[in-house]
Amino acid sequence: MRIDLFLPPSNKYGALAHMTKCFCDALNMEGAICRVLEPNSSDPKQFLHTLLSDKPDFTLSFNGLLPDDSGRFLCDMVKIPHVCLLVQPPLHFTRLTQSPYNIIACSDRWTEELFQETGFSNTFFLPHAAEASLLTPPKSARSFDVTMLASCIDYEEIYEKLMREYPKRWRLAFEQTIEVLFQNGGGNYFNIFMSQIGDPKEATAEGVNLLLALDALQQYVCGRDRVRLIRSLKGIKIDIFGSGDWKKYVGGQENVVIHDSVPFADGLEILKQSKIALNSSFWVTNGGHERIFAATLAGAAVVTASNPFLSAFDTFIYYDKEENVNQAVQELLDDEEKRILSVKQAQAVALEAHTWESRAKLLLHELSRFIPA
Repeated sequence: MRIDLFLPPSNKYGALAHMTKCFCDALNMEGAICRVLEPNSSDPKQFLHTLLSDKPDFTLSFNGLLPDDSGRFLCDMVKIPHVCLLVQPPLHFTRLTQSPYNIIACSDRWTEELFQETGFSNTFFLPHAAEASLLTPPKSARSFDVTMLASCIDYEEIYEKLMREYPKRWRLAFEQTIEVLFQNGGGNYFNIFMSQIGDPKEATAEGVNLLLALDALQQYVCGRDRVRLIRSLKGIKIDIFGSGDWKKYVGGQENVVIHDSVPFADGLEILKQSKIALNSSFWVTNGGHERIFAATLAGAAVVTASNPFLSAFDTFIYYDKEENVNQAVQELLDDEEKRILSVKQAQAVALEAHTWESRAKLLLHELSRFIPA
């Protein structure tokens, strides 16, 4: 099977470019014939010539390729199926379903179900992963007790905008959804909101864009959950690496040290220097985020939100289930042998089933049904 992977537009963080190259290597190890191409908007003819002169069975990119200003998809023009590995929330990518050549791989089973409910069948579950080469002994010297690699989302500003700009029924639905999520221990924000808003057609008749409203809600949940997790830890030094106004929310905590954001590769090195890594993922209902696998392989104990897909990681600290997260984290810091043992157990699980090599096997299996007999 031949697959061309497209590099995403460059940015200072570089996460998607890193994952693209790692996945390409993993696919080649599993017997696929793959290469990484960099789309060049300034010279599209050369890019298309390279692509079509040695035509692959599939193309692939993280988050997929949205249509151009004329509504045209590249996969439609070149008649090559394109695999879209979603990283960001699915509501950003509903337009991908407009092309029969798009195949959507979802990191959360709920997302797969969401697309299937719309009648789009070219979709399957493919959670994130990390490269096995990250494996670092947990007993190695570590500079940081607890770290979080995340930007700060100003959720209070988002809430004020929701209350200011939306009609009453929408404001009530936002408030009820937020109350259920944060007082009742979580849930699927999309399903909860839709149950509160009532008939979507009737609601959107008020001139509201449903996708924009849900995106704002997801950003609110994400931002508030990150701050909630950090505030739950008292007397434990936390080093935060990320953009945004962290000082507004946690600058008054003496145990918090705020750093600038770092490129993805540098973030991996920080995880190798961390005893414990915090991962806020309250909105993931049944899937896996890259950060938890990378942190585990890098030798850090993980604090994250629970979901059925992570059930094999019984040594994680699940902050939405743990009665006293602060105490659980402090115990790992106080008992190095316990922390090392818990990380080793998690690393064994990650190496067996959550590397890019394991995802490459899954992808090749799933794609086999899209090849004409």
